[in-house]
Order: sequence, then C-alpha cells, then structure tokens
Amino acid sequence: RILGWYPKVEDWWFLIAETITQWFLPGRVSTWIFAHPVMLISFMFISLISGGVFLWQRLPSQKSGRRWAGMILRWQGLPILLFVIVYMGAMLGSAWFSYPDPDFNNRTLSPVYIGFLVFFNLLLAKTWSNGRILTRLLIAVVSLAFIFFKVYSARYLVTRLDREGQGYMSSWWQNSKTIQSLIDLDPSVIYTDNIGAVYFFTGEYGFNIPLKYDSVTGGIRSDYRESYEQMVARMETEKAVLVLFNQSARLPEFAPPEELIQDMVVIDVYPDGAIYALDEQ
Repeated sequence: RILGWYPKVEDWWFLIAETITQWFLPGRVSTWIFAHPVMLISFMFISLISGGVFLWQRLPSQKSGRRWAGMILRWQGLPILLFVIVYMGAMLGSAWFSYPDPDFNNRTLSPVYIGFLVFFNLLLAKTWSNGRILTRLLIAVVSLAFIFFKVYSARYLVTRLDREGQGYMSSWWQNSKTIQSLIDLDPSVIYTDNIGAVYFFTGEYGFNIPLKYDSVTGGIRSDYRESYEQMVARMETEKAVLVLFNQSARLPEFAPPEELIQDMVVIDVYPDGAIYALDEQ
C-alpha cells in the first residue's frame, strides 16, 4: 500500500451506512431510507438529540459519579464496544491514509456485525433485569422481530440460490446469449473482461483486455499502449473477437469499454454483453 491522503466522497459513506443498516433492517426499508437522504439525516439528528436528552436526565450526581463510572468499567459490554470502535478506526484509517483502500462489505465488516450482536444482547439483558413490564415487552417484541427478519432473509437467500444457482452455474450465466453467440462464432483468439467465464463455457483460454490503470498508484500503466497495440495487431491477423460482459464486477484496472471498441465493429449485442471484431476498413 502507498501511504498518503485519500479523502472519500459522500457516496462512499452512504455505501458503508447502507451495508450496516441492512444487517438489522429489511432490504426494502434500508433502500427506501437511503433513497431519501433528507429523511435519513433528519432521523439521525432526532435520534442524537433524543439520546442526548435521555442521557443528560440520567447523569449521576457528583457523589455517585465514581460508583457510576466503576459500573461502566466493569460492564461486560465495554470491551466489545471498544473492539468495534478500534476495528472501525483501523479500517477507516487504512481507507483514508493508504491506497488501495480496503473494501467495506459484509465480509470485511463481519467482525463488526458480531460485535454489535454481542453488545446489543448484553445491553438488552441489562435493561431486562432492571426494566418494568412494558420495557420487557418491548424488548421481547424487538428481539422476535429481529429473529424473524434474519430467518426470513436466510430462507430467501437459500431459496434463490437453489433456484438460480451461484457463480457460473447461475441462471444468469447459463442463459447468457453472449456466451451462446461466442460458442457459435468459435473464434481462434478471444479478448475479454472475464477469462474465467470464457474458459468455463468454451474450454478456450482467453486473453484479458489491456490493463490501463495501476492497481496501487491508480495511474496509467507504462505498458498500456503497447498492450493495446498488441491486441489490435493480433486481431488483424487472426480470427479474433473482443467480448465484454455487462457486469459490475469488471476490474477497475481495465481500460474503459468505449476506449477499447473505438476501432471495432459490433458483431452481436445482447442484454448480458456484446461481441466486437476489428474494423477491417
């Protein structure tokens, strides 16, 4: 990694917040919330004000301050909360002061999710032991609703994967018109942004499209122009095609599609991708 200063845009923060909220809220609810940023900011502002007033009213007196602080330090939830804070601090520090930055997704943030679960369970247990009947009823309702939401989400995910498959066995790939057209064309050389899919379905080794950007510095690679000219030269002498799939997983190091196809003609265009060949004119 290269150390430096790499500030993030607003959409980057919203992506992290949306990932975290989807742990505890249904996808439709979280999507609606983040589709209305004014509502989100208003809700966060009201929550902070309400929480501040609630804590202010329950501040201990000066005589019981030491006792109150001692209870917090002895509480089992404090180490978990500190762990979550330190972990997120390390992730955010790595993102802002190094390149390439870490991915903030369900995989990398899974320790935070487990930490939140343990922390909230300890908090609910403490509230339950000191709460009244209405408080306990509210805790029970919230807990059951959360369990139902997680079970339903898991059931939906398993059902969808069982029905549609995963990876190259998914229905998206199995029904790919681009793949079928590529098989019918049977070219001798294939350049593509997904060599794994080409090999899986055709049995032929493909070539990656030229890498334009360096994965560490983000600048243009010194050998990009040479790689591009080599691709064009091979496509001039052999029966070669360029295959680009419509997927968001395309590597950011690849050259943009519009730059690659400027000297090419379209052979086939489908909802899931397109095939190009060099313009012989």
